[in-house]
This record gives sequence, C-alpha cells and structure tokens, in this order.
Amino acid sequence: MNSFTICMKENINNNNIYTTDCNHIFCKDCLDDWFQRGNNSCPLCRSEINTYSYKDEKYKLIIHKIENNITTNRININDLINNNIIIRNIVRQNIRLRLYGFFMTILFLYIMNSYFYSLQNINLLKNDLDNCNLNNTHLKNNLNAYGDLDESNLNQGRYLSMFNGELVRRCFYPSKFYNICFNK
Repeated sequence: MNSFTICMKENINNNNIYTTDCNHIFCKDCLDDWFQRGNNSCPLCRSEINTYSYKDEKYKLIIHKIENNITTNRININDLINNNIIIRNIVRQNIRLRLYGFFMTILFLYIMNSYFYSLQNINLLKNDLDNCNLNNTHLKNNLNAYGDLDESNLNQGRYLSMFNGELVRRCFYPSKFYNICFNK
C-alpha cells in the first residue's frame, strides 16, 4: 500500500486501518472523522457504507444525527481590528502605503505630463528660432540690397515695442529703415 487517500500517510500500523464494505482502505482517524461529520458514504466511491472491518472484526455503521443549537462564533473584522493593537497598526500602515502609492502615481503622471508639455514647447521654440534665423537672413539680404548701409548705419536706430495679440516684442530698427517706414 502506497498511501492513504485522505490523509496521504504511508505505512500505518494495521491496528489503525478500516476496510469498508466496498473494499476501500482508510486510516482509522480519517474515517472516524468522516463518520463524525454525519457522512455514511465511502469517501472514494460514494457508495453507502453499512459495515466496515477493523482488526478483522466487522462493525455495523449507525449514525445518529444530533441537532445542537450551538451557534458558531463569527469574528467581526472590525472588533478584531479595534481590539488588537498590532492588527490596528498593520491596517493603518496598509492604508498609509496605499495612499502613498496613490499619491506617487499621481505625482508620476504629473511629472510625465510636464515633461511631454516641455518637449512640445521646446519643439515650438526651436521652430520659432529657425523662423527667426530665416527672417534675419532675409532681412540682411534686403539690407545689403540698399547698398549704402554699412555697420555704422546699422548700429544707430530705435527700439520699438510690437504687440502681436499674445506677446509684446521689443525690436531694434536701424534709423534708415525707421525713417523710411515712418516718413521722417
């Protein structure tokens, strides 16, 4: 015999073996427990057990069901938490860790949002810089087209504030162009 089917014990003494009338073999402790639960069927084949053998003697199985009015004590989790300081501290730490994890997740999402927003702004600023450099190139080409401008004429001028609907920019205009634009 390798092992018993309920308790999986191996090599039990023959004084602790029951044999049912369906020829299944169980250890005494397991089958007694099975019978005390009010079961009268074989745990393996579920056939009704009328007799069983123990130490080469046959016994007739008679099960009396006794109803008792004993109610099982159910433990209320709130009472357990409130009455035990260690469990109360564990519950508090669990709540703190969950809140910490929640806030760390929110912080991570905020930082990632800020990072991607900054990347977008950097790309927009880079495009503005590229446009400005292109416009400066065109401006220098136009200035050179007048021919009579030299560095001394370009260094004299006025600063003008220009508003484009969103931003105010302060731009330097050489005196020659300022006079052409404003007829002076």
